[in-house]
Amino acid sequence: MNTFNSTFFSNTILSLGVLLRMAGFFLIMQASGEILLLELVHIPGDFATHPEKLALIPHIQLILVLVQGVGMLLGFVVLPLLYLNYFRSYETPSRLLRAVPRQIWYMTASVILLMVSIPMIEQLSLLNKNMSLPDALHSIEDMMNKTEKSAAALTAILVQYNGPFHFLLVFIVVAIIPAVGEELVFRGIVQNELQHIWNNKHLAIWVSGFIFSFIHFQFFGFLPRMLLGVLFGYCYLWTGSLWVPIAMHFTNNALTLVVSAFYKNSFLNTSESENTLFDIRFFIAYIVAQAVFLFVYYKLIRQQPVTT
Repeated sequence: MNTFNSTFFSNTILSLGVLLRMAGFFLIMQASGEILLLELVHIPGDFATHPEKLALIPHIQLILVLVQGVGMLLGFVVLPLLYLNYFRSYETPSRLLRAVPRQIWYMTASVILLMVSIPMIEQLSLLNKNMSLPDALHSIEDMMNKTEKSAAALTAILVQYNGPFHFLLVFIVVAIIPAVGEELVFRGIVQNELQHIWNNKHLAIWVSGFIFSFIHFQFFGFLPRMLLGVLFGYCYLWTGSLWVPIAMHFTNNALTLVVSAFYKNSFLNTSESENTLFDIRFFIAYIVAQAVFLFVYYKLIRQQPVTT
């Protein structure tokens, strides 16, 4: 019993250490971005609760792109790489980001899997948007609604680009940097370290997927984002290549950005009526289809053993 308690205690401490490191990366990213924003422009003191006021500031779109890009690069790319290089001898950046045999095939098959998963993810998103908390938790739901509206307002400003150069900058900051940085942190560090501590790959994947969704602080998209994180985690586990979830993450973000470029008004001003489109029959059908796709994907991927 004492041995069990000692092991449980040490694993708990190590797990908390992983979460604290990830939280540290995130806080440094946020702090550096806000400091840079304050240095570049005078912003309203209540911009966090009234982000629409930012739209009145000249060149705010380019400033937000720069702020988000610098913050993400520092907190989710540079610092994690330094951490891996100097504090993790068994998982260095060169080993974590190495190419594996059949790399292109793995990435192609995984991106196709992501594409066929979109209908189920969309239905799950509609289900999530239709959820409401009990009356006793009304204040929490109200806070979640305000957070969601704030994120939507900032996104609307961010994608208001003019011309190909602005679009390229937004594309780099929204599609490329998060794909590399977030997969490096959540799959490369959090998932790997939790699996190393717990010796349970499935629990590590689901917990890292939960954290991946939670850290975005957009609670009405929590379930689909968590499922995406879990999907990325299993594809990483089965292929042994971090470039696979990076490619999937990049594809997901790039598709969202491209859709917003062609359908800005409908994309950024979704009506509340869209929340009623969830259909349990479609959802069940999509789950069954997704299970079949995952089975076929797994069989194709595992035709050649993966060395991890």
